[in-house]
Amino acid sequence: MSPIACLSLLLAVNVVTARAAQLEAQTLAPTATASVTVPTDPAAKKQLVQQITNYMALPVPQVRVHPAAADFPGVAPAGSPHLTRVVTFSGAKPRWQITGLYANAGEIVTVTPQTALPAGATVEIRIGCHTDRLFNDKITAWKRFPSISRAFTLAAEPMQVASAFGGPIFAAVKAAKANAAANVDFAKADLTGFFKPMGYPCPDSLCGGLKSLSAFNYAAWRKEQSTKN
Repeated sequence: MSPIACLSLLLAVNVVTARAAQLEAQTLAPTATASVTVPTDPAAKKQLVQQITNYMALPVPQVRVHPAAADFPGVAPAGSPHLTRVVTFSGAKPRWQITGLYANAGEIVTVTPQTALPAGATVEIRIGCHTDRLFNDKITAWKRFPSISRAFTLAAEPMQVASAFGGPIFAAVKAAKANAAANVDFAKADLTGFFKPMGYPCPDSLCGGLKSLSAFNYAAWRKEQSTKN
């Protein structure tokens, strides 16, 4: 076999292996009522954790809705309208800042800065507030997918973000050095949901005058103004 043929074969094997790992993570669908046992063999668990990590880092165009997303954190009802909204966040607050928007599972949201980013600040667009990764050795069963939050470094040019699980969208500001604001446009996002039974009102500043989002109920949690550092 020639060197070129050998290299082609090796690349093909790697592609097949990567796709197989992606498929395994795609089919891993623990829920609150149908948990999945964590592998007890260290090597098997390490391999599965790596597959999950790679799956959650897929390029945006390859992201598809995960079958477990409907159970947690929840998906928007079919036919729910998307919206485009400009959100202003402070460069002087090194913390997560809520946008009032929700990225539906497997759907692409386009993010476009309308103004220059605050000097000295690093900004991440984060989808999903559950950053805990359930890989601790004390955890023997998963009742949800063990890693469901994604973060994307905000660029000066338009960019696309997506998550297989979706979630509330945050602007996570780090190393802020300037008391300045930045405007960012989010296209094809949804409004953040609230717990339907609890009937929490949605602030006018976030929801454009809607008094309640109980009819939307996209996610399995209530989300208020974030104060997380």
